[in-house]
Amino acid sequence: MGNLKKTTLSNGIRVVTEKMDNIRSVSLGVWVMSGSRNETTENNGVSHFVEHMVFKGTEKRTSNEIAQSIESVGGVINAFTSRETTCFYAKIMDENQFLALDVLTDLITQPKLDLKELRKERKVIIEELKNCEDTPDDIIHDRFVGNIFANSPIGFTILGPKKNISSFTQETVRNYLNENYTPERILVAASGNVDHEKIASESEKWLEKFRGKAKEPNKDLGNFKTGTFTKTDEIQQAHVLLGGRAYEYGNRKKIIFMVLNTILGGGMSSRLFQTIREKHGLAYTIYSFADNFIDSGMYGVYVGTDKNKIQQCIDLIWKELTWFTKNLVSEQELNKVKSQLKGSLMLSLESTSSRMMRLAKMELYLGKSQNLDEVINAINDVTSQDIQEIASEIFREENLSVSIIKPKK
Repeated sequence: MGNLKKTTLSNGIRVVTEKMDNIRSVSLGVWVMSGSRNETTENNGVSHFVEHMVFKGTEKRTSNEIAQSIESVGGVINAFTSRETTCFYAKIMDENQFLALDVLTDLITQPKLDLKELRKERKVIIEELKNCEDTPDDIIHDRFVGNIFANSPIGFTILGPKKNISSFTQETVRNYLNENYTPERILVAASGNVDHEKIASESEKWLEKFRGKAKEPNKDLGNFKTGTFTKTDEIQQAHVLLGGRAYEYGNRKKIIFMVLNTILGGGMSSRLFQTIREKHGLAYTIYSFADNFIDSGMYGVYVGTDKNKIQQCIDLIWKELTWFTKNLVSEQELNKVKSQLKGSLMLSLESTSSRMMRLAKMELYLGKSQNLDEVINAINDVTSQDIQEIASEIFREENLSVSIIKPKK
């Protein structure tokens, strides 16, 4: 499925690439294994703030020149922050891959952190925060994670609270960059029509300034809050998210849970969609998800419903979940879902962006690239007994937390 190569630079930064034949584009990302989990209560939100600030100008380029350099040749450039990673990425024609690398590395090696721009960006991010606060299905995810990883940085919101955003200074940003943007945490990943050797040599040139070792993040997973947590708001529809902790990224049971999650909420043919929406007409949106972290994970089921149907939805969802603890999935259903999962995986790999992200995550979380055949074989090996076993481990009342935001009236 491609030609994988890996180089470790002289300072310890890793470069991983996957060459895809007959493709004229390249997706390139500069990743940092640092996100909201690497923060404290006092600086929660700074990872995301840094992601914004580096785009406001470097010693070499203005903010407009950063965007223009990539967009003027038909490419796209962006970034995102998660709980454990920050990624600066571009998708571009193969002939411009070294331009993209130059721009992306420039962002993290010499950001200007101009005071005027910093003050302006505080306001921009506060507006982003307000936008999220006006979106209950965003807020409920933050509340949910905060309950299942209570009193732990992994349960922090990615944007952070308004008071923190308002207090961030140039020193806050510089300190965070110096403490967390270190060689063992930085990764360059690229997929498409890539020139691995040139990407590696250019990365050596542009990233050689990084030295030192980051301090270990807070590994405490905090407390798990069982029970139901309800908030009212001036909204029309009730939002419900229930779930609990699940498996870490490197756990072999992750693949089994992926199969189970597809049966539960993977599309219109899934059990939850068919039960909640098609059979009972209780919701427009219903889905399940699984997220994996370096040492833990979580699963959840989200539904948007009428305020008078909340308990009915919760009862029906819990009934679906606990069914798996007492019964075996039929071979017919299992084979159908395996085909669905393998098909969606293969289709996603037609995208250079998806492949770059997959490649980077495997290197960051596993320290190696996992061959696609290995993943396909692991899916094929899942049995009905495996599904029942992990359902019995995960779908327990002591591992259930319910977050609700419902209309005031």
